[in-house]
Amino acid sequence: MFLTLKLMFVLALRFRYRQRILHLFSRCRWRLICG
Repeated sequence: MFLTLKLMFVLALRFRYRQRILHLFSRCRWRLICG
């Protein structure tokens, strides 16, 4: 039970981290293209 919760927490954390990186990357790319 505890291991499952821990695994879900780690997966959610990793997902959010990846989302943030993708967001920053897209913003920088738009700046390069438009600027």
